[in-house]
Amino acid sequence: MATVGETPVSYDNSMDVSRIGNTSLQEECLLKLWNEYITESLIESTPCEIGIYEWKNNRTIVTTKKFKISAEELDHIKDGMECPNIVYRKGVTVDGYHYNVQVADGKYGIYARTLDKGCTVCKTFSMLIIATNGNGVKSSKCNEEIMKLGDYLQRLGL
Repeated sequence: MATVGETPVSYDNSMDVSRIGNTSLQEECLLKLWNEYITESLIESTPCEIGIYEWKNNRTIVTTKKFKISAEELDHIKDGMECPNIVYRKGVTVDGYHYNVQVADGKYGIYARTLDKGCTVCKTFSMLIIATNGNGVKSSKCNEEIMKLGDYLQRLGL
């Protein structure tokens, strides 16, 4: 089950996320993007687990059903977005799994991996997108798709 804010939102196998009554325009736009872009381009092409959060207050906008991250892990990633030396030294952790940082530009993204898993973080104007992928999925493919999603959201001013 996906979540929008703190409210669970059910979806079928095609990852169709339904609208809830108290969504903001930003969230509604993102939900539409989630259904069209993420489902068709990202989820179906590579099994990444994704969480999208508001940058200012860490509020969950939407996640895939298996994506989990603690508040401490999210704060550490946000710190690393602003000061890349932090994540270069300590790496990043998502759902208790530790990744070694390969690239952190201090502005738009972090790319981290282990031998068999990867983690990509992308910041837009108002959101933070975090994706992980597991065995059998090329980390570079997931990274490429997440960064494309981030670029698309940036073009929309989100």
